[in-house]
Amino acid sequence: MKPAGVCVSCVHPGAVNSEFGKEGDTTGLSAKLMGYAHFVTISVDQGADTSIWLATAAAGGDLSRSGTYWFKRRPARLAPWAKREAEPARLWAATEDLVATVENR
Repeated sequence: MKPAGVCVSCVHPGAVNSEFGKEGDTTGLSAKLMGYAHFVTISVDQGADTSIWLATAAAGGDLSRSGTYWFKRRPARLAPWAKREAEPARLWAATEDLVATVENR
């Protein structure tokens, strides 16, 4: 997207207490762990901080930083597998399969 003048970023919000999994979807050990999640998670507002900052700060439109992975308002290191050329196509195919599964329910 850089040639088109579009800056693309990826943001890790952190471990956010978003109520995910609290609607009875979890059982056993997962349910117990979710009960303790509030001790190690951040608020929804805190989780949104980097995304909002990036959308409104000069860094968010800086084309020289396009493709950057952000965490806590700072560029972060990607995992080695995230840099492999084949991974985006594999992820896209897996996503299409999952969407098709949900659509066919």
